Amino acid sequence: MCGEVDGVLKGLAADSGTMAAEVIRSVGAGGTYLAHPHTLRNFRSEHYLPSVFNRDTRGVWVSRGQADLRKKANAVARELLASHKPTPLDADVDSALEVAFRTITKRAIGNAA
Repeated sequence: MCGEVDGVLKGLAADSGTMAAEVIRSVGAGGTYLAHPHTLRNFRSEHYLPSVFNRDTRGVWVSRGQADLRKKANAVARELLASHKPTPLDADVDSALEVAFRTITKRAIGNAA
């Protein structure tokens, strides 16, 4: 889901390469773009392909051993936790987040009473 949201937030590029006016003219009405070199060059970057979730058909999924999504996600999460070395926030950003958190917490507690 995060990957899909990231794609939406990035927006769509609208330039001569992505709009492919020449491709549209050459393929024409009723033609197919799926085998066109432009489509082959660009389709993977325009669609979100999840690395954990399986989009295979049920038959393919079963034939490959019915990978358990929870186990796969858990393994990916453990690998990320073991290997990720985050860059610390700047002190001013950290301080601003702390102030915002306290403000929101006070407001939430006040609204809950």
